[in-house]
Amino acid sequence: SCQYAHFLQYGLCLREREEYGFEKVDMGNVTHEVLQNFGEELLQKKIEWNQMEEEAMNEAVDRIVDVISASYGSGILQGSAQNRYYTTRIRRILKRTVKTLGEQLRPGRFVPYDYEHTFRKLYEDKFLLKGKVDRIDLCRQDDEIFVKIIDYKTGLKDFDYSKLYYGTVLQLAVYMKETLEHLKVLHPEAELSPGAMLYYRIMDPKIKSNVSLSEEESEARFLKELNYKGLVNARAGIVDAMDSDFEKNSLVIPVQKGKDAEIKETDKVVNTEIFEAVLSYASWKAISLAKDVKEGKISCNPAVVSGDDPC
Repeated sequence: SCQYAHFLQYGLCLREREEYGFEKVDMGNVTHEVLQNFGEELLQKKIEWNQMEEEAMNEAVDRIVDVISASYGSGILQGSAQNRYYTTRIRRILKRTVKTLGEQLRPGRFVPYDYEHTFRKLYEDKFLLKGKVDRIDLCRQDDEIFVKIIDYKTGLKDFDYSKLYYGTVLQLAVYMKETLEHLKVLHPEAELSPGAMLYYRIMDPKIKSNVSLSEEESEARFLKELNYKGLVNARAGIVDAMDSDFEKNSLVIPVQKGKDAEIKETDKVVNTEIFEAVLSYASWKAISLAKDVKEGKISCNPAVVSGDDPC
């Protein structure tokens, strides 16, 4: 978000003094670790996420949270009544999360391929780019592979062209570009197409209604509230592979259909050409910013977007 802030963090390696406590960042760390373990366990046991019973999902979450809470931060989650409450809250949020993530897979043909996928790539023999993709989903259709990546967030996040342009939020686009290149090496015979790069907000929202809701209506409200944010490829075959059931507004991807039942293209639902242009720009911008750092550019230049001042 700022060259000088980057210099302070990665050049001088300045850090705030750590205090013994359970902070917001810890909540994100624990939820990510639980979701990683949950997904990897499904892959190992060859269990389809969208076919699991809710009771089995809840049991798995409880078991994984028990293990992680006992070891995280020298057992800090078990150290006080307040922190034990945090553990209870984490259980509730993650049970809602794994249920919703399973429901979001149900109407489509994408399946989880990898969790917490790490990559390291050297650009121009000078710049090392490394990162970790929370989840990669794939759908194979004839000789083509559609790719969807998901980034779990504990806060509200969406794809923003202005932040992409100024280089303050490049992560999701760069990760999609790297994922496509990685998969091309593994599947040289297939054509790879970006399907969607999405943010999922980890939360257990409160559903308000003035009338009594059936269980089905209540779950639909949850799906609507927890729908992904991000960028989606508007190609009909790709959208259908993510959700083949919706008539107007999808509850599992941020996509709508018009009166003619055609996919409505918006700034967040774009054709393949625009999608690939976004990925190319993000890679170019990342290298450009890296060159600035290498050349010693550390001016105080925070980007203010919609009144959000990073400093």
